[in-house]
Amino acid sequence: MFAFGLRRGSLLVATVQDIKNDSAEIQEIQQTSRYYQLLSGLGPTLIGKQASDIQESPVDIAFIHIDGTSHLLASIGRDHHLRLWDIQVSW
Repeated sequence: MFAFGLRRGSLLVATVQDIKNDSAEIQEIQQTSRYYQLLSGLGPTLIGKQASDIQESPVDIAFIHIDGTSHLLASIGRDHHLRLWDIQVSW
């Protein structure tokens, strides 16, 4: 499993399911709250930042494995907020 942070604040997660058959699954994880996105977009606009400087852009991404049953994807953005996603892994 691999993760890549996008400038708009979402993450791309690629899961390689079978190396021999070259099968992979790619998903985009993003925040669904429109209210939060509206408010978070006002700050950079008011101080004159470009769209590429979005504060939700991930700076670092990590996979967290808990008790052999739970898998979390954690990211920290330029706004210093920690975001966690519970991901289901079927290995």
